[in-house]
Amino acid sequence: MFDHWVHRTQVWLNGTYGAVAGFVRVTEDGETGWRTIWALRRALQHELGLTALSDAFGPATTAAYVAQVGELGPTARGNLVRILQGGLWCSGYPGGYAADGVWDDTLTASVGRLATDMGLGLRSTVDVTMMKGVLSMDAYVLVPRGRATVRAAQQALNRAYVGRRDYALVPCDGVYSRDVQRGLVLGIQYELGMADGVANGNVGPGTQSGLETSGTVRLGDVDRTRRFVQLFQSALVFNGHDVAVDGSFGGGTRDAVVAFQEFACLPVTGVGDYPTWASLLVSTGDPRRQGTAADTSVPLLGQRAATLRDLGYETVGRYLTGKDKHLRAGEIEAIHAAGLGLVPIYQEWNNAPEHFTRAKGRAQGVAAVRRARQLGIVPGAVIYFPVDFDATDGDVAALVLPFFEGVRDGVGAARPGEYRVGVYGPRHVCSRVTAAGLGELPFVAGLSRGWSGNLGYPLPQGWAYDQIQTRWTPGLDTFAYDNNIQSPRAEPVGPSGVRAVPTRSVSGTTLFSRLHLQLTALHHWAEECLAVTRVNDVAPAAGAADLVLHHLQRPARWDPPWPGHAPLVEWSLTGDAQAATSAARAAFEERAAEVGGVDPGLAPEDDDVDVARWAAVCRAALAHPDDAPVEVCRAGDLGGWALDLALLWEQYARARATDPGLRVAPWFRAGIGGEDGGFSRAAYVADLDGYVAASMVLRDGVPLDQAMSRILLETSRRATWPRDEFAARRFEGRRDAVEAAVAHLFTSSVFFGTTFAQEAGSDPLRLPGQPYDHPDAPGPDELAEELPALARTFADVLLGQG
Repeated sequence: MFDHWVHRTQVWLNGTYGAVAGFVRVTEDGETGWRTIWALRRALQHELGLTALSDAFGPATTAAYVAQVGELGPTARGNLVRILQGGLWCSGYPGGYAADGVWDDTLTASVGRLATDMGLGLRSTVDVTMMKGVLSMDAYVLVPRGRATVRAAQQALNRAYVGRRDYALVPCDGVYSRDVQRGLVLGIQYELGMADGVANGNVGPGTQSGLETSGTVRLGDVDRTRRFVQLFQSALVFNGHDVAVDGSFGGGTRDAVVAFQEFACLPVTGVGDYPTWASLLVSTGDPRRQGTAADTSVPLLGQRAATLRDLGYETVGRYLTGKDKHLRAGEIEAIHAAGLGLVPIYQEWNNAPEHFTRAKGRAQGVAAVRRARQLGIVPGAVIYFPVDFDATDGDVAALVLPFFEGVRDGVGAARPGEYRVGVYGPRHVCSRVTAAGLGELPFVAGLSRGWSGNLGYPLPQGWAYDQIQTRWTPGLDTFAYDNNIQSPRAEPVGPSGVRAVPTRSVSGTTLFSRLHLQLTALHHWAEECLAVTRVNDVAPAAGAADLVLHHLQRPARWDPPWPGHAPLVEWSLTGDAQAATSAARAAFEERAAEVGGVDPGLAPEDDDVDVARWAAVCRAALAHPDDAPVEVCRAGDLGGWALDLALLWEQYARARATDPGLRVAPWFRAGIGGEDGGFSRAAYVADLDGYVAASMVLRDGVPLDQAMSRILLETSRRATWPRDEFAARRFEGRRDAVEAAVAHLFTSSVFFGTTFAQEAGSDPLRLPGQPYDHPDAPGPDELAEELPALARTFADVLLGQG
């Protein structure tokens, strides 16, 4: 906003000092800003005889002002007065109207008002401390986001310590900031007896030791020779707990202490003891405190999780991904077995500004969900995304908030609200992200106490974890971890928040099932592609399972008869629905190439599943839901067990034509699930798993990836589980239903008039019980027994009988 008097100041500065070496001309735009303030400082330095001009009001400027000016007052004239006037105009105070550097009544009134606003009381002269304040961008009036109680505490600090050599006036704008924090600590150090030049505004060992031995304040204490109560009250106010900053520890102060101690998870004593002082002053608080949450980049296998439990921890943070630090197969089970909760953290670098864009946030959100699903973490869990660098307020606005907008979009890309977004970072970052509604349950990076986002900012409301110190476990298997305070608001993932996922032991190492990892990734991509694809606002008609299964069956199971068993959904559509479905499938196929491979360090090479055959069987079953009695051969069976049983019969019929000694029962008992042939073990496993997975999707509403994962998991626990589950789901576990369906298979003209003719070829093929003219042809009794024997044998194998 243009200001006439600021503009006059800028014109005067350029006209007076424009030719001075080291002076930087200022834009004459009438707007207050740092460039104008810096120009005023350089002008002051020139007037004080300094030749190395700079933007800073540093020790050389301070010493020269004290030696040459002392205090600038009503008798002063010339350019020093003009510089003071310019500073006042830039600070929002009338700088006087004399154009020749004469000190007028308006200037006197403004100096008095400024001194009062600074907390110094009425003054008519300007010493070096006040001049530093004038030539800054600090505000000394309450700003819109400031609080009157904070302003009163700021003024009290200035009033008490303005005469100390290293104390710079703090703003009196009602906002707790890094400069205010430094002023508070300087005040504490002065009260502890530290001399000028020793006190530095940092909470170091001397300050910590002094507070621990001399700084405790409690109910009834009143400041006399030292101001510890007033400073403690100021610290409470700066941390959001308003009390009167009057140097008297009364009931109101005690109540505020109790409230803060409860909020910060400190022992509730109502006393201003050292742990409370430390938590009010620095982001780590007293780092010696024992937390109940830990986080580590070290896999917690073997006895490591139990080691943390024995050290007093209840929760542990672990990383979803990342080279050498990601959660391993079996690790979550080990964490829960030790009685610990899990905090899922997703971090891919995130330790420098260049990692924070909206696009990268979205990519991380998508990847985190995919990995959480692979680990079996159920929906509703909070996944933490770190901001692991010293982000300034400008960084937060320009980088961090857009990044978390991307994270939000990525986490909800497939299923909105599936997981919740947590934020890890310094206090200010956590507060800004949660206030914007982009994260929750902050995990505060309090350990980095020197970060600007921690200095001068209170512990965020709603914080869940506060990281305060790096430690090492004892013993031979020592490893590093961070000690964290855990609040009652924390929501770690317990045993009920994780589904078991399939694993395999390879050379003594537990690895995740490759098929589980691949299916989970593919299913997630499919859901995302379906969610974002529209043609004239018409959504695709296919489901995620269809996209995934067709992708998997295509390499080996998309030649006839498979398109007939389960045609593509879009073949029966027209218009926008067809276009949208085709577009989604094409987008998925392009994306699927990115997740086709699985890190060999995570998974074995083989899960003993013919994936293409399984996918084809499952698609056929999904394409033809169970809409007929269990006693008949259904259309969905034609892509699975029914086709393979017919192929095995083809082999038998041709072999029996030349070998009179063959009989149905032994042939089929050996052939079903054998090493090769029409109904090989691979086909048998694929038929069972494919149908069961489809049934889980259709009947139980379970996503395809979770369905197959459960099958793999249950199979690892009991080898006969797929067979038993298939029999129960397809035939209700009834022998009569199995035998009836087999009989219907070989007497159904629909089946033999279509699918089997394509598979078996054009050579004549007799059906079970069908006579034919051949010297070695079966007799009437054998023919009559063929179909019943075939049905009984299949039932025996399927039901584990005989």
